Amino acid sequence: MKRYKKRFKEYSRNDEQLQYFIDNVKKSSKEMMLSELGISLDLTNWKKAKIQFEKELQKASDLSERELINRYPGIDIDYMHIEHPDLEEIFADNTYNWSYLGVDVNMRGYQDSSGNHILLLNVHTSMGDIRGGYGDNIYFDTGKHSPSQIAIEMLHGLITVIVTFTDRSYLIADSQQDSDVEYYEIYQVKGKGIAQEFEDYFNSLSDRSDRDEAINSLVE
Repeated sequence: MKRYKKRFKEYSRNDEQLQYFIDNVKKSSKEMMLSELGISLDLTNWKKAKIQFEKELQKASDLSERELINRYPGIDIDYMHIEHPDLEEIFADNTYNWSYLGVDVNMRGYQDSSGNHILLLNVHTSMGDIRGGYGDNIYFDTGKHSPSQIAIEMLHGLITVIVTFTDRSYLIADSQQDSDVEYYEIYQVKGKGIAQEFEDYFNSLSDRSDRDEAINSLVE
């Protein structure tokens, strides 16, 4: 601890101080917990997270394409879109427009003449341009409930970062936000070494975006 403090005091600029913490990270993780789906996504591995997320949504789906065809005979099913005389598209959105911090999803909601609703989701499975590279159609029967609200509830997540430093001290930070910015808060520190010093450094930053950058830098 004394050695660390002596070394830390040698740095006068924030970027130098932050680099010292980065250099002393032993291991770290960043996960998003989606409570409605009961899954946790590893946000340090986007390719794996996208594949996992699509599979979990497919498992959670309560409306198959065959059931959709039987319910609405003559329905026109296209990639990321469906059309039928008894179905009205009532909303279309993409989580990219929210500056979503998780795996992006394209969403469309439909309502029939009886007031029943269908939610159509497509996960962005590629690592390329957001305008393309989506997976298969995934359907949900939301009944009388708003498909947009159901989508929001399904995609809402808690982001948790766990960092262990080289002196075995560690910290846990979380974010209740899942769009635009994280606004991390450190809610647990174990050990009085580097993790405690990082918490002091974190609390010294007045700008919330600088705090977010500091946390995210430990897991990048």
